[in-house]
Amino acid sequence: MYKFASTDIPDFITVKSIVSVSRTIRNGNENSNDGEVHDFWEFLCIKKGEINILVDGEVYHLTPGQLIIYPPHSFHSVAASHEAIINVVCFATDSRAMSDFKRTIIDLNEYQLESLTRLVTLGKHLFTLAPPEVYDRGMIPKESTKDYELQRVSNMLELFLLDLYETESEEVSQSNVLTINNANYRSEQFQKLTDYLKSNLEQNLTLEQISSDCSISIPNLHRLCRKQCGCGPITYFISLKIGVAKKLIRQSSLNFTQISQELGFSTLNYFSKLFKSKTGMTPSEYAKSHYE
Repeated sequence: MYKFASTDIPDFITVKSIVSVSRTIRNGNENSNDGEVHDFWEFLCIKKGEINILVDGEVYHLTPGQLIIYPPHSFHSVAASHEAIINVVCFATDSRAMSDFKRTIIDLNEYQLESLTRLVTLGKHLFTLAPPEVYDRGMIPKESTKDYELQRVSNMLELFLLDLYETESEEVSQSNVLTINNANYRSEQFQKLTDYLKSNLEQNLTLEQISSDCSISIPNLHRLCRKQCGCGPITYFISLKIGVAKKLIRQSSLNFTQISQELGFSTLNYFSKLFKSKTGMTPSEYAKSHYE
């Protein structure tokens, strides 16, 4: 009997479950829901129009053909000045390779755009919105969906992610963090506000203080933040704080009490509650997941 060589195939990127595969339309006149956080991966790709997206305190500007991917427990909110068509895919995976996606803006090539279009088209055929009396969000397979079709859409998503991984490993894109020079989202006021908030992260600022120090009325503050990052000014300020808290947990030797004090929280308990509300995890759980 011959002895044959064989190669075990690693689970480099494996999708465990699909939460939703959809195409959504965002209108510039829509009211923001002040953002959301969830325990699965998500990526957005712009098909038409432009958006700003706030992810853990950083605002990114996306134009057609650009994609952003971010990990579980990332607070995010979307703002669109005009109508925007967005492909949205949410999924769960435990694959370590996913940690190499660093919330960068990825410019999709023609092949990747076609692959994503096929993926979203198949998702629309296979899934429907989950019943609201059972689930808050997400999608479930239609009654006519076959098991092999679910595996097909999962494999298509894995292949798409593998292609993105290969592209990004060859040439790392720079994060397109919003500046006042971005077309259609130019705002010296917002840049001034962001600089002010970042320089006062150790403070417990009120709307009145922000309004006074930045010389922007409270109604205009709300309008400015809704337009630029899809949430209110206090939510934006808290997002900046939590984004820095995450970095300190990952990169510094400070304990949670010291981080809490560094960011101006009155008590460790309040910091922990706010951190969980914006990430879905306590600081201890977040630290453990990072080290693992």
